Amino acid sequence: MEFIKKQSVSTWITLGALIMALIGAILYGVNVGAVGYYHDVTIGILVVMTILVMIMLAALLVLAQFEFDCILGKIVNIVTDVFKILIPIFLGICLVNFIITRVEGFGFILFSDESVRLTMQTPENMASVYTAISGFVFYGIAMVAAMVAAFFGLRKKEA
Repeated sequence: MEFIKKQSVSTWITLGALIMALIGAILYGVNVGAVGYYHDVTIGILVVMTILVMIMLAALLVLAQFEFDCILGKIVNIVTDVFKILIPIFLGICLVNFIITRVEGFGFILFSDESVRLTMQTPENMASVYTAISGFVFYGIAMVAAMVAAFFGLRKKEA
């Protein structure tokens, strides 16, 4: 119980961002791997950046548990501040790339004329669309959570 009380607001929000980014990455994997319109439509940069984001988020969570003194403390503070800036940027890039690669398919599946729509709106293609939209939402929530967490300190202030 003491461990939970010791955590700051930033730590909890960062943990939430990590979970949301992980769910977004899982939804991306399902979107690419499942049968449907987006089967095998991969985005290499999204995978790399999501892995980097998750590593940085995990590093923030681990570094929040320790206190460093002297020069090491200053270096850790600089690194965590840089991570707090890079994480929302990388998540935003992931989100934009995910949307860019899916928007043409959305238009084709959802907004084609009636004859094409009947052949394109299969259950598999609609599941692809819904999975992609869910992935967008989770990446967006992770990005906003990372932005909010950046405004709080990693360690709880001791009274």
